[in-house]
Amino acid sequence: MRWLRWTSVVVLGAAVACAVAQLGLLGYVFFARLNYPLDVEWMESGMLAHAWRVMNGLSVYSTPSADFIAYAYTPLYPYLLGALGKIFGLSYTLGRLVSILSFALANVVVVLVVLRECSSRWIGRSAAVVAVGLVAATFPHTSAWFDLVRNDSLMLGLSALALYLLCYKHQSWPHLIAAGALLAGAFLTKQTASMFVLAAGLAMLVLNWRRAPALAAVVGVLAGGWLVVGNTLSAGWMWTYIYKVHQGHTISWENAFVRAPKLMFAAAPVALSICALWPIFAVLHRVLTRHRQRCQVSMLYWFFFLLVAMGVACLGYGMQWAVENAFIPGLTLAAMFSALAVNDVVLRLGLDRRAGQIALVLLFAALAAQLANSWYSVDSHVPTAKNRVAAEQFLRRLAALEGPILMPYHPYYPQLVGKPEQSYHQMAFNNAQRAGLPAPAQLSERIAKMHYGSIVLDTAPGQRYQYFLNSYKFEHYFRGNESPPVFTGYRVRPLYLLVPKRKASPQGSVFDFEDGSYDGWQREGTAFGSRPLGGARSDQGLLGPYSGRYVASTIHVGDGPTGKLISPPFRVIGRRLSYRIGGGRRPDIYVRFLVDGKEVHRQDGATHNHIMERREVDVSAHLGKQMVVEVVDNARRPPMGFIAFDDLRWVAE
Repeated sequence: MRWLRWTSVVVLGAAVACAVAQLGLLGYVFFARLNYPLDVEWMESGMLAHAWRVMNGLSVYSTPSADFIAYAYTPLYPYLLGALGKIFGLSYTLGRLVSILSFALANVVVVLVVLRECSSRWIGRSAAVVAVGLVAATFPHTSAWFDLVRNDSLMLGLSALALYLLCYKHQSWPHLIAAGALLAGAFLTKQTASMFVLAAGLAMLVLNWRRAPALAAVVGVLAGGWLVVGNTLSAGWMWTYIYKVHQGHTISWENAFVRAPKLMFAAAPVALSICALWPIFAVLHRVLTRHRQRCQVSMLYWFFFLLVAMGVACLGYGMQWAVENAFIPGLTLAAMFSALAVNDVVLRLGLDRRAGQIALVLLFAALAAQLANSWYSVDSHVPTAKNRVAAEQFLRRLAALEGPILMPYHPYYPQLVGKPEQSYHQMAFNNAQRAGLPAPAQLSERIAKMHYGSIVLDTAPGQRYQYFLNSYKFEHYFRGNESPPVFTGYRVRPLYLLVPKRKASPQGSVFDFEDGSYDGWQREGTAFGSRPLGGARSDQGLLGPYSGRYVASTIHVGDGPTGKLISPPFRVIGRRLSYRIGGGRRPDIYVRFLVDGKEVHRQDGATHNHIMERREVDVSAHLGKQMVVEVVDNARRPPMGFIAFDDLRWVAE
């Protein structure tokens, strides 16, 4: 038996070492992301915008406007962040610290529960470390969410502490009231906590039914009171956002009850297997043993809430636009309960007996294997030095832009550089539109009047934003080293800079189409239409950058029509010419320069997309001669059967 005891020590040590390694890895990620100055996940920016409104005494729930649209969440997280922001200053670091501390609180509860349930000190301490290591190991499987400026970790911490107090302290009135307040806070942080609230009420009916009404009263007064007051002060908009907009999401039952269980099992196969097999073992053990040992009430309590948490996770993942952060409650409770189940199995089999010691070795070895197999690379989760440089340069670029900036995918970025106005978040916009709320007030009017000095988008304007191109044009495409990415969630980054369409004739201009016509040019075929694109026409799609308001292009007629534009002759008076060109890279789409009828330069569309690039050509060998430019689209089939041309000018020496 001595060898078995030593084997137990070695296996527990290995499991603890793997758990500590997982905690260290997670701690490194937390530290590396804590002071990153921009979004790690795209909705962080919107949450900071919510908190900024709280700090400045503005309503969080109001009519959708160009300045702000609320998320479909209950309000506690932004109110807490706004209150702390008045003391410490609002920042990404502050928001992430709130989430990290909330996540730590949840793990403290995990440790307290495991230590309380384990009668053996050395097994209890080992199991507690392994449990929090298992929670840490789920980080990449829950969309790397624990430390974000989001409400998930705060909801988890408040719920976990409330359930702990109800389980072990419900006989004490102060603790019962505190548990009710925490449950109310969890619901006011995120609506999915309502399932924990309802389950807690059912559990209290079993634990102490006489005090169940008191718990319900505390939760009702605090959560319900806040909702009533907030809804009244917001003229009904709070309820609209947290209920009607939230209910506007569709549910995928396949995601909820097929994909979610599979993904969670892949994340924690050993822990979930132990959790699933424990009730079978407990029933069989009671039936087969003479003493018919009963399950402790606390074990049944935590198993019940494990089922509730798994239900929360599955339903959350089934919601429209959900990601794996929905798994956080389920995997956290699974990690904790697997440690409790191991302890219960060992105690039932007898810690001093061979069966109990073998079970101890096998179960902890399996958990150690899961922890070791859950090791992940931090590269995709942690900003690099280049990311930080790109972030700082991007902020400087935003600061240099004139006037207000509309940036719906990252609305807090302009505020970071001192721009005067807020803008709504795209996720909130999508939710509001899906729920049938009115379009953001003043947005179309501001676009028409070119109120914004710039618009920065992470995706090309689709049907919803097509009208932007009536008044704004594509000015710059942010390359990979020019704008910072996000590291989880919806993987977007700023890509497109739009600026107002205003007449411009650059110095040294030869041709620029700024009169809105092809006057002086000879047209052949139908590909170029009757006039340059621009002005009130937005059917050129996202095309640019080009000079001023108009550009010669065949994009609006599709791939079928062909044609040619031939410029008036002009004298070569400089050594170099430059121009902008975009479109397909293919031999039947090109611009060419001719002198005395002979081709001296040819360039195809060059970019394979809608992004126009500047090209230069040396014409010094033709000084004093007459030159003609031909823009040709002979493409009769896709892909990219168009060409765009603009802004022919002399390059200053």
